[in-house]
Amino acid sequence: MHPAIGLVERFARLLGVRDGERRAVLVSFSVLLSTVAAHALLETARDALLLSGVPRTALGVVYVLIAVLTVPTAVASRRATLRLGAKRALTVSLVAASGLVAGAWTLPVTSTVAVLVYVLTGLIGAVLVPQFWSFMGDVFTATQVRRLFGPISSAGVIGGVAGSPRPRPRWFALPPRATCCS
Repeated sequence: MHPAIGLVERFARLLGVRDGERRAVLVSFSVLLSTVAAHALLETARDALLLSGVPRTALGVVYVLIAVLTVPTAVASRRATLRLGAKRALTVSLVAASGLVAGAWTLPVTSTVAVLVYVLTGLIGAVLVPQFWSFMGDVFTATQVRRLFGPISSAGVIGGVAGSPRPRPRWFALPPRATCCS
């Protein structure tokens, strides 16, 4: 047996992950980690974009837009989950969110685009996290969730830290859009 395999088995046992659960735990951990890391990075870039292109007095309007649009977005998300199942709905939402964000970043920088990106990322956060936990509810039993919640949810913390960029001196000379890609 390869030494790394023994280490993985010991680590899994330490976290309470049983033999038949490893793949599902790893997938869940990876999805949550990458989703939270990407969202944290995106939030930093959208804040810089919004604050550089929109007067601070317009922030209230942006927050109201997110609040108003969250309800119909959540309803659409719930319908998709019921129709497609939690796993497929999460997959579709992740792909759609990636496409929408990529498309928004190709638009010319205007105050309207800054508001669009801000609202879009707010709605993405409001949809993806609940969909992830619905997915978890489909994959694991209640007993498994109680045991595995800690190890899997730690991916959210790690993703938040990993996705939050650390300011670098050269960032201050870059346009806001460039800060998400340096």
